[in-house]
Amino acid sequence: MLVGTPDRSLYCAVWLLKPLRDSTFFPVLGRVLAKEARNLIGVTTLFGVVLFGVALAGYVIERGIQPEKFGSIPQAIWWAVVTLSTTGYGDAIPQSFAGRVLSGAVMMSGIGIFALWAGILATGFYQEVRRGDFVRNWQLVAAVPLFQKLGPAVLVEIVRALRPRTVPAGAVVCRIGEPGDQMFFVVEGRVSVATPNPVELGPGAFFGEMALITGEPRMATVSAATVVSLLSLHSADFQMLCGSSPEIAEIIRNTALERRGTAPMA
Repeated sequence: MLVGTPDRSLYCAVWLLKPLRDSTFFPVLGRVLAKEARNLIGVTTLFGVVLFGVALAGYVIERGIQPEKFGSIPQAIWWAVVTLSTTGYGDAIPQSFAGRVLSGAVMMSGIGIFALWAGILATGFYQEVRRGDFVRNWQLVAAVPLFQKLGPAVLVEIVRALRPRTVPAGAVVCRIGEPGDQMFFVVEGRVSVATPNPVELGPGAFFGEMALITGEPRMATVSAATVVSLLSLHSADFQMLCGSSPEIAEIIRNTALERRGTAPMA
């Protein structure tokens, strides 16, 4: 290739990396590293201490037997890195019994240290994802008129109880005759209720509450008239919500009775 000619493979590599620019992984990784920095630094310090101590022990034990492999501290450190990381290149292997015992202990220590790193990062990612889900669910719950006048403490309980769900247009949310183990709140879009006089419910409405209150099967089929964002409330969480927010439970019960044609309870 002539000097100065563009390297096409380099352009291809850069082009393949372009999608990473819009990836959400790296911002999340940055937040995780920042929040878990103290724990990661602590484990890294432990790794360094163990590494140097193991290298020194390997140097003392093996330098007389294998001076070409363990004749200096840097050579012993290389062996310690390979062994502690469980890479096992095989270029430096202890020959003495004490050296082999040391190698086994080092490999087990390496597994434990790398497990600590992995555990810290996994926990950080899990908490970050949960935090993002909580914020998103909070925004969805706050958009439901029924919940807009509630205090933050009650909203937290509701956010933890409700589960977001997106349904494509035309899909069935629940069918008539099915056992009802959850009710739904409409956040965005519209749903169609297949009654003798079909009705549509929009943002802020809820449905499926009768099955939770009476334990009877579903009384109507509900499908998505448009792409719809829902919040679902399961029966166990409904009972919890009744205890923590009786005013919401009362509104849900009264609405259910009105839809059934019965006078609402005071």
